[in-house]
Amino acid sequence: KNILKGKIQAALWYPAFLIFFAIVVVLFIMINIIPSLTRMFLELGKDLPLPTRVVMGFSDFLATFWPLLLAAAAAGVYFLRRYIKTPEGRRKADELKLTVPLAGNLYRKLVVLRFTQNLGVLLANRVDIMKSFEIVKKIVVNSVIEEKIDEAADRIREGASVSTALTKADFLPRMVIGMIAAGEASDQLDAMLQNIGRVYETELDLTVSSLTSMIEPIIIIIMGLVIGLIVIAVLLPIFEMNLILQ
Repeated sequence: KNILKGKIQAALWYPAFLIFFAIVVVLFIMINIIPSLTRMFLELGKDLPLPTRVVMGFSDFLATFWPLLLAAAAAGVYFLRRYIKTPEGRRKADELKLTVPLAGNLYRKLVVLRFTQNLGVLLANRVDIMKSFEIVKKIVVNSVIEEKIDEAADRIREGASVSTALTKADFLPRMVIGMIAAGEASDQLDAMLQNIGRVYETELDLTVSSLTSMIEPIIIIIMGLVIGLIVIAVLLPIFEMNLILQ
């Protein structure tokens, strides 16, 4: 679990750094550079182009209210973290993890990996099936999936097969359910679950790599567009003044 978590964090570190760096650069330009240019333009008394007025207005807003915005952001993070610690908040956060675009697909694969790999290891070591489900439920660390695992465990307790119970719980892909059914039929459920875990570990590595390679150019393009628009907004009145002087 820790090795996999380390791989995901390492893969996403660079995109996160790019986003942080872009925000810092834009805020520095808006709060420290644009106000000086604003004063210079206002002293000239000329009508400014719309893009320049928009950038100047946004810069003035940030320069004036940044302490309030920072305090509001800190308060928002504080209350959000408190809400997530409540049962309702945790469930909402866990639902979001499963459904958010792109990252949700990655997280669902992580859930399948944790469930199958750990259940396979427990069964291979002759741990009782009900006890194994109870342990795996805690390893998955998602209240929505925990409820579904409980539902599957109840059906197994009533006499259903593992594959049937998991089919009705509806949190594993059909292909995985089919492989589990094949493992049950051949009395090799523990080995099959561990094989599924290895497949998903490889798939998760590939997904993280492809997601990272897709996110990085998007972030760079957005950074370039934002900074480019700011530069254009600043240069427009300077070009106009040069034309007037000529």
